Amino acid sequence: FEVYADKGGGMFQNFNPSYISFSYGVGLIQILKNRWKIVGVLSPTLASDFNNEISRHDFLIQYSILVSKRANVEFEYGFGVTHNTRFGRPLIIPLLSYTYLKGNWIHNGVFPAYMASYYSINQFDFGVKLSSFGNVYNSNNATVSNLELDKLGYSRINIGPDFKFHIYKSLYANISTGITLRNRLFSINSNGGLEMELPTHSKYFLNLGLNILK
Repeated sequence: FEVYADKGGGMFQNFNPSYISFSYGVGLIQILKNRWKIVGVLSPTLASDFNNEISRHDFLIQYSILVSKRANVEFEYGFGVTHNTRFGRPLIIPLLSYTYLKGNWIHNGVFPAYMASYYSINQFDFGVKLSSFGNVYNSNNATVSNLELDKLGYSRINIGPDFKFHIYKSLYANISTGITLRNRLFSINSNGGLEMELPTHSKYFLNLGLNILK
């Protein structure tokens, strides 16, 4: 569940300031021969300003398919493709993944989604992470001046320290902070084309999370 809100100003002052999205992900892991595996994730998403009744334009289908191979006990690599809104509009993006284990260190990533390095001590992981975030919301305010604003989107890149630790049984916590870079707002027309891009200031962030891992 994600909520994005902006009071807006200037040419956006007549827009609903709240944009909300709901998404649910389901995945499948299939083990193949010769230490290969394939991972598929499907994430139906409802994202809108909810000014009008829900329509098909408020729904997005996001998915990822990744094929990977464990080369040895320390290194795994893979490649795939994803269709998502991580960069502020629906895009099909190629993926490259890696996992490298050495002693207490673990380095992993799925480029261009994220890259991270951690040092593990018992049930604690200390590290640094770079990750990209974004979403697209259907807008029921069709036009502003000469622009067709069918959808509004945002994208950002977060970088900073990341801390993970075990709480109880299958429950884990995550705390991350740092700075947000390349903060962008986008307007998209009904053909999927980019109408306008607005840069915004870099900001600091703090994320708190709980995960259930089996």
